[in-house]
Amino acid sequence: MSTSVSPDLRRIWRGARIPLALVVLIFAAGALLLLGRGEQTHGALEPGSYEPGGAHALAKLLRDQGVDIRTAHTMAEADDVAGENATLLVTQPDLVPAKRLETLRERSADVVLVTPGTRTLQESLPLVRREGDSEVGPLSPQCTVAAAVAAGDVTLGGTGYASPGARSC
Repeated sequence: MSTSVSPDLRRIWRGARIPLALVVLIFAAGALLLLGRGEQTHGALEPGSYEPGGAHALAKLLRDQGVDIRTAHTMAEADDVAGENATLLVTQPDLVPAKRLETLRERSADVVLVTPGTRTLQESLPLVRREGDSEVGPLSPQCTVAAAVAAGDVTLGGTGYASPGARSC
């Protein structure tokens, strides 16, 4: 008479159920964490982005001050949010045709261009020129403009711009 030494299904289940339960628990916890984060966006200056280059904290500060923030990722969306009381922040102005920038400038109270290239400056803001680049570091106001004095020391750097009649401090 021979005896079987291979484990039966019950023994296999008893041995595998705890590791299997741990794997299921880990996946469930991961899924709950992802669902709990809610909808987030990614990218530079995105109001919903928690990344280092994102603007979630800035957007929250502005909202706390009563500023209505709307995000536009297409030209049509930008047209929808542009208006006489709107300040439009264009994070990649070199990707927007000059005619479109002109239209947006005409329809909005203010348009802020983030690091426009030479061609964009020449086509859209011919009086503005690049003034050079500086290392990121602490800076103190070099003028008596109330807003600059109130802001105090800041950490800044990057591309500088100049224009006739403009003041830099």
